[in-house]
Amino acid sequence: IPVRYCIIEHIRMKYGCRTCDTIIMAPKPKAPLPKAIAGPSLLTDVILNKYQYHLPLYRQSKIMKSYGINVLDKTLANWVTGCGEGLLKIYEAI
Repeated sequence: IPVRYCIIEHIRMKYGCRTCDTIIMAPKPKAPLPKAIAGPSLLTDVILNKYQYHLPLYRQSKIMKSYGINVLDKTLANWVTGCGEGLLKIYEAI
């Protein structure tokens, strides 16, 4: 099966009360990295390609661009750093 990237879009409805002027909205789903568009499977793919298959981030960026996804290699580096910080907390707890 060839590599396939897909976008998962979460639609959150917003409801407002005109009498009490309040807005109610469903909570945003938890993300592995705050303010990142990448989900857990994409982050795992980037980290495995970098460390297991020795594929540099700039090449991963070019591969994603060939699929129509424009992600800078600096963004990929920030994702790897964020995942490393999260995994460091788990390592220290063990």
